[in-house]
Amino acid sequence: KDEVFAAAERLLARLDRLHKLLADPELTAVRVVLALEKLSIAEAERSFTYFHLFGYPSDLVIANRILPPDVGGYFAELRRLQQQYLPQVEGAFAPVPVRTVPFFDREMVGMDRLREVGEALFASDDPTTVFYRGRPYEVLRENGQYTLKLELPFASREDVQLSRTGQELVL
Repeated sequence: KDEVFAAAERLLARLDRLHKLLADPELTAVRVVLALEKLSIAEAERSFTYFHLFGYPSDLVIANRILPPDVGGYFAELRRLQQQYLPQVEGAFAPVPVRTVPFFDREMVGMDRLREVGEALFASDDPTTVFYRGRPYEVLRENGQYTLKLELPFASREDVQLSRTGQELVL
């Protein structure tokens, strides 16, 4: 029993160190990658929320596989939807910046292809740069109650209304 208890304590200590590492904005940032499709966006929003609930900082959102402007025929409607969703994604994740990666004409597998993706995404920027510091929101727990703390530049308390629709809070 003592050996099992000691092993559990070691595991918990390692998990605590891992959490501290992942939650340190000087050492770690989460980058959320999504497709400009309704389900993918919803899953990215959910993941983003969980990262922030656990205190993991996010510095960049990446919209992947964006169709080129000259696409037509079969893909024209998908391109139109992507262009409709992009500003919604930018608004939903603000102030975290959103960057895009084009839809390539081949599978992006291997180091050379990964380098191409990196060049398309970051151009001359250093990919290790932290693109956003801060937390768009925090969930704090005090005395058994939860408080949602939001960054809302240019808004006063009177400008904001909060309601609940199903399981979602609407601001």
